[in-house]
Amino acid sequence: MEAVGEFTKEMWTEVEDVYKQILECEFTQALAKGNLSEKAFKHYLAQDVLYMKEDAECLMRMSKRSNVPEEKDFFYKMSTDCVEIEEILHNDFMKYFDITPAKRLSPAFKEYCDFLDVNTKKEEYFLGVAALLPCFWLYGKVGIWVLNHHNENNKYKKFIDTYSGDDYINYTRTFIQIMENQAKNLDSISKKKIFSVFRKSCIHELKVFEESTNL
Repeated sequence: MEAVGEFTKEMWTEVEDVYKQILECEFTQALAKGNLSEKAFKHYLAQDVLYMKEDAECLMRMSKRSNVPEEKDFFYKMSTDCVEIEEILHNDFMKYFDITPAKRLSPAFKEYCDFLDVNTKKEEYFLGVAALLPCFWLYGKVGIWVLNHHNENNKYKKFIDTYSGDDYINYTRTFIQIMENQAKNLDSISKKKIFSVFRKSCIHELKVFEESTNL
């Protein structure tokens, strides 16, 4: 899950501090150690189910907006996969961890979803790509860190093990390549916009983790 070119290397440099904050935050550390409170975990997972529905809509929107066949197909596949993941979370993990479904998005998750909605609907196509990328790149790297540092007797192991799939890594690599391709013909102003949107989206990732342990 590394950068694939000079532009995405610059993008990651812009958010390394946010990535480190997420690794050091209470949610991530406690999840890896297995002592994350059930209240925090249940809040996060219940909200994540609702988030996946919103994310699927944004990805489908990007598929419809794309003029590149490969990208159109990629975002369509990602959207349908999100629906499947949401069903798995709802039908399997929610029951396994005895979690009551959430009726509405919490403040941090709603802010994040609204941000994605605006950028995939009203802003330039490449900004939609930048806004959605952290959910896969940043989140994926955090997940792999947790997978590599968790205790084997961790009570959340069933959830943590979901980060071990090759499909997620391959999807993320393709996503990063799409971002790299988009930047090739952009001017410096547009690239700065991408850096800004990408960073804001990463900060939203941090906020949803922080919210879960600050209820």
